[in-house]
Amino acid sequence: MKRLTRSMARPASDARLMAVCNVTPNSFSGDGLLQNAANGHHLVGQLVDQLSAEFRRLVDEGAQVIDIGAESTAPGSVEVSLEEELRRLESALRAVQSCGLPCEFSVDTVNATTAQAALEHGFTVVNDVSGGRRDSRMFSLIAANPRAKYVMMYCKNVTGRADTKDDQTENVFQHILDFFDAQIAEATRQGVSRDQLIIDPGMGAFVSVRPNDSLEIIRRLPEIKKRYNVPVLIGASRKGFLRAFVHNDFGPKHRVGASLAAAVLAAEQGADYIRVHDVLATRQYFDAYAGMKAAMDQEPI
Repeated sequence: MKRLTRSMARPASDARLMAVCNVTPNSFSGDGLLQNAANGHHLVGQLVDQLSAEFRRLVDEGAQVIDIGAESTAPGSVEVSLEEELRRLESALRAVQSCGLPCEFSVDTVNATTAQAALEHGFTVVNDVSGGRRDSRMFSLIAANPRAKYVMMYCKNVTGRADTKDDQTENVFQHILDFFDAQIAEATRQGVSRDQLIIDPGMGAFVSVRPNDSLEIIRRLPEIKKRYNVPVLIGASRKGFLRAFVHNDFGPKHRVGASLAAAVLAAEQGADYIRVHDVLATRQYFDAYAGMKAAMDQEPI
């Protein structure tokens, strides 16, 4: 693999942080707010205040977007019904509508019905891991809501679910470009404005079982940005491919250091949004890195 180009790197602190907020009982990293709830049946009755407090914490730590998902798409996860997804999200919808925080809210869903409910409750971003392939109504919904932003993500599995099958194409990067060529053309044909689009080329098991394929995506982010001229989101946080680049791995929650390394590389290569689990650590790292570098570059007095 070729080396990352650092001479023209953009300051990492320019990237916007998208915080992960899972309302699931089976998040891959064990951070779902329903993790300890049997089937999540207490969601509406007990989670509105908890979610509101969680949103405030994430904003205080530096999140500019909060991405709320009610269905795990990690390897080994199973699809939940639309009714179950909406039930899990009910408290989140109420909390978002009433919180009044200075951030944007994103709904992580492949279902147009869920996306519509979120947009009606104050969400401004739809994060679709299937890139519009799971629900044929998604692009028309986004077109009908011109103030909404749409994250179009690449996943090698048409369902938008990560897997550990060794079935990726040989040239993963070209396959990603072909995907975005086709999906962006279809989205705009259905009335979605390019100004609404954010693209996410995927990371880890969403794209390949080969760790270097994820690094190749990060290295070639400038090509992606030049080709499509839309914002790019990278979500490498806690992903399994990071294990290949550390001495010891103790599970997703303990990949903060590796996640920070991927985040700063992606931001310097031009990523506009970085999707993270560890907001405070990422914000501190970005700010300290930028501040220390600026101080070191100053002429001594």
